[in-house]
Amino acid sequence: MNFLKLVAGEKATRYDPYLKQIQDKIAELKDNMQWRMIYMQEYNAIAVKERAEGIEQGITQGRAEGLKQGKAEGLKEGLKQGRKNSIALFIQNMLAQGSNEDDILKTLMIGFQLSEEEANDYLHANRVK
Repeated sequence: MNFLKLVAGEKATRYDPYLKQIQDKIAELKDNMQWRMIYMQEYNAIAVKERAEGIEQGITQGRAEGLKQGKAEGLKEGLKQGRKNSIALFIQNMLAQGSNEDDILKTLMIGFQLSEEEANDYLHANRVK
């Protein structure tokens, strides 16, 4: 119990020769400048290493998250662009076959699940092509 109290920074409740040896050795090491310098250098080296590892881990996690997010956004944008291209191609084919604008609008609204306004925008944007 006295040893655990010493480790916790508390005072021992009774005299213990083993504890006295430990306390004497601690006092001796604290007074030894060379040992203190070596201890501090080791402590600083460990702290620098751990900090560098933490930074590297943060960078790795950030890159992984950024890549994941970039892929998701790229896929979303690719699907969006693919849909636009499909609608444009559909409109051009319908116009080439001589379909009237009302039929094209109705087909766009049903087939591509567009509002009337969206269908009109696509038709006007692709009419000239």
